[in-house]
Amino acid sequence: MKTIKMIDDVQELKGTCYVEVQPGRYTGEFWSKDSVYFTDEVFGLFSQAIHQYAPAYSLWGVTKITADTWLLIAEELNKLADFLHTYPEIEDIETRMTFVYEEENKKDFVLNQKEITAQIIDAIQSFVVWIKKTCQTHSSMTILGV
Repeated sequence: MKTIKMIDDVQELKGTCYVEVQPGRYTGEFWSKDSVYFTDEVFGLFSQAIHQYAPAYSLWGVTKITADTWLLIAEELNKLADFLHTYPEIEDIETRMTFVYEEENKKDFVLNQKEITAQIIDAIQSFVVWIKKTCQTHSSMTILGV
């Protein structure tokens, strides 16, 4: 896996293969300076937490989610970070996270578990802070999939 992080500066984006989480309702515009971005590999790791509260979510489409639901997702992401701190076995991890490019990413994860786990936890924590802050000023946020 490449570096796992949340991107909050549009200038850091290279290419177009990103998931954008945009404050408010999707207006037809992409690459907002107020959005945060993740590679599909990274955002895929959060898919199960999001699906628990937003079953219509798809990594490949547009999904509007209310702020109240985002706060529930944020709590689920915090639980995922706590779980990852225990350095569980890959089989247990797969019950809580989805590897988009399964074989390649699982193999890399197993070989570099401590480093990758730390990066995932950092990305989760950054995203949760952003979610909570954004929910104070917006009644919804929209996921613009790949």
